[in-house]
Amino acid sequence: MSTLALSKKADYLFIAESGFDPGTMPDVAGFAKTAYCSKDPRDSVDGSPNNGGVAVWQNVNSKIKTLYTTQLSTVRNFQAVAIHTVCGNYVLFYRSPSQTMNNMSETADILEK
Repeated sequence: MSTLALSKKADYLFIAESGFDPGTMPDVAGFAKTAYCSKDPRDSVDGSPNNGGVAVWQNVNSKIKTLYTTQLSTVRNFQAVAIHTVCGNYVLFYRSPSQTMNNMSETADILEK
């Protein structure tokens, strides 16, 4: 994963449906952990993350300055992170296919803000 991202000189590596357990994020060679939001185990049939969740790493040689990150996980079956930098803002999100239409309205409200 990091070999391709490094060969393309990617500043960030974004992964949706990461499936990492809450409180964990693996190391990626050449990249620094930047932000992640795991799937709430209550949103899984068997209580494990399985899929869902998002994660972001920044290339250790990137010239982009990350100002701050925001985790967005207030809607069930929806996880997102926002990366705020000096040259732009990025949002990565995962929306479970099992979200109800009510959840979709909440999701749209968050993205609008």
